[in-house]
Amino acid sequence: DPYGTKDRSIARNVALCKVQCSEVTQYVTIECSQIFGGRSYVRGGRGGVVERAYRSIRAEAIAGGSVEIMLDLAMRQAKL
Repeated sequence: DPYGTKDRSIARNVALCKVQCSEVTQYVTIECSQIFGGRSYVRGGRGGVVERAYRSIRAEAIAGGSVEIMLDLAMRQAKL
């Protein structure tokens, strides 16, 4: 079924994928800010991109769906 009306695992897989993407993005951003050190707190210069990503990562994760809600949806779809 290409539209997912019969297969309930599609919602579970999408929820788990969104959780994984959010977690990896947060991890990479935090590690980049560790590498850049104090430069990652300045809006301009070499660390400007890291600072902008560090600032916006939480808002993007919330807009994509809270991790707890996505995990709850995945567990309900898997009937755990």
